[in-house]
Amino acid sequence: MEGYSLKDKLVLFCFLLTPGLYKFLYYWWKDDKNPKFNLLPDLICDVILKNEDGIFFCGKKIGNVYITSSVHKRKLKKYLNIKQGAFIDIGAHIGKYTVMVGRMLKDNGKVVAIEPEENNCEMLKKNAILNKLELNKNIFIQNVACYYEDKDKIPLNLVEGGSTSGHSIYDETSKIVMRPAKKLDTILYELKIERVDLIKIDAEKAEADILKGAIEIIQRYHPKIIFEALDKEYLEKVKEVLRPFNYKIKEIDKVNYFAE
Repeated sequence: MEGYSLKDKLVLFCFLLTPGLYKFLYYWWKDDKNPKFNLLPDLICDVILKNEDGIFFCGKKIGNVYITSSVHKRKLKKYLNIKQGAFIDIGAHIGKYTVMVGRMLKDNGKVVAIEPEENNCEMLKKNAILNKLELNKNIFIQNVACYYEDKDKIPLNLVEGGSTSGHSIYDETSKIVMRPAKKLDTILYELKIERVDLIKIDAEKAEADILKGAIEIIQRYHPKIIFEALDKEYLEKVKEVLRPFNYKIKEIDKVNYFAE
């Protein structure tokens, strides 16, 4: 149990005694590409996790616990080993990779975390502070959708239930909010980020469109890119965007890829 305090450990243990146990263990160990945490109940109170990646306030959502745990997407970690420069975390959620890389970089670089959903963004800020990362110095948090063009508002489809991840521009749900959208080129220009070494994109089928809004960055810096592609169709869309820039793409696991 990676609970930060004894209380956190007890809350997580109590969850395992509920009917959610079997679903939870199935998704935890299988590391399924699309675990349906929205079907699972909330925890009885807020919890905080602590592991080798950092300290994470997860609220009451078991999906947040899973995503910030040390077992989630284990194979990605070696590709996130950056010692200096700038890391761009697109679809930052509540901050697992923002915190992980921010702690690695310390004062040797910057992290730009982009997260469109407002509640996630507040938790992201909280987790940056919990890990003693300085906002607007080492960590820059942008509460916008990353897109292929700048727009005042685009629809963001929200996933409800046991997770706060999976919100999507493209997958329709019963709850929609309107959020501002910007190209990555625009965001980094406004922040005066003059170097980009690594980009991570987890944006629920919007990866190719996000890269279309980062052409200037790609041309200038040729950053390494970690991206998610849930099937071959979306993988091909990303390859099509990156093809003119001579990227080589390798598979990390069944839905995550590394381009350099």
